[in-house]
Amino acid sequence: EVSSTPLLRASPRQGERVMFGTPLRASWDAVLRAFWGIVLRATDKDYPPIIHLPHSVISVARYRRWRQQEGLGSLWLYDTLLSFFAHSQGGGCQCKALLEGKSIISYICRWDFTNFHIVAYCLTYWSPRDLVYRCMVMPRHPARLFCVACDAFDSTTSTCALVDAAVKLHPHNPVLPAFIGFVMYNTGAAVRWLDERARGKHSEPCFLTEPGGAALRGATLALAYLFIGRRFRDGQFRDRALVTLTALHVALGVCEDFMEFDLFDGLWRRASKALAPVRDLANALQLGVPPPPHP
Repeated sequence: EVSSTPLLRASPRQGERVMFGTPLRASWDAVLRAFWGIVLRATDKDYPPIIHLPHSVISVARYRRWRQQEGLGSLWLYDTLLSFFAHSQGGGCQCKALLEGKSIISYICRWDFTNFHIVAYCLTYWSPRDLVYRCMVMPRHPARLFCVACDAFDSTTSTCALVDAAVKLHPHNPVLPAFIGFVMYNTGAAVRWLDERARGKHSEPCFLTEPGGAALRGATLALAYLFIGRRFRDGQFRDRALVTLTALHVALGVCEDFMEFDLFDGLWRRASKALAPVRDLANALQLGVPPPPHP
């Protein structure tokens, strides 16, 4: 009788742990299944609105902040068109144009690209009390972090989908996937650079002459997906690699925005400093084109 008492007391507690753990585990499994499904849908099928609209909103907000930093006012038609290519859909459209042999302008015909972008423009520029824009530019605001997560989600799945298309259309070009990632993350910078030059501004060097963290980020994502998702064991773990890569990049994007740092930009600067002796040695041995003289 004495020895059975602890067992009787322990049984309900064990049962309570099981009853508590089962719904928690079920909820977690449901979240994972939903995330798994939306990653595969965004990569292989279509553009989920729950990802598309927040991505467009944070993109237009970044465009508006950039224009304010340039000291420029609001021009509704110009802002609607330029923000589409400079911050929102420029990278994806340029990569599609590269693979399909079309003009980047032609992707305005996509109903989802255009309609979601116009809705995002109206929300960012014309919301009551400017609420949407104020939330988007407020550091660590929950709405901003959610949109940042969707933006990282969109860029990752879009890059992987474009790598799939590049491998399918040009299987004998091993450099193309890395170039796709490079173009994906730098088209917006090129459009902004052209806008600054058109306004007569002596802008900073273009990313083609001085690549940075964006170039490293795009190439890293594209090559990681190519080798882990498609090349490793003939793509046997493609879906798992895709979902894992997306989750990691989304988490990194939120952390970067929350803590205000850029991991790939820091890695690029460190790599540039580490390779400086190699460049000096090449110059000393007179290999290749000599560096330009200092003014």
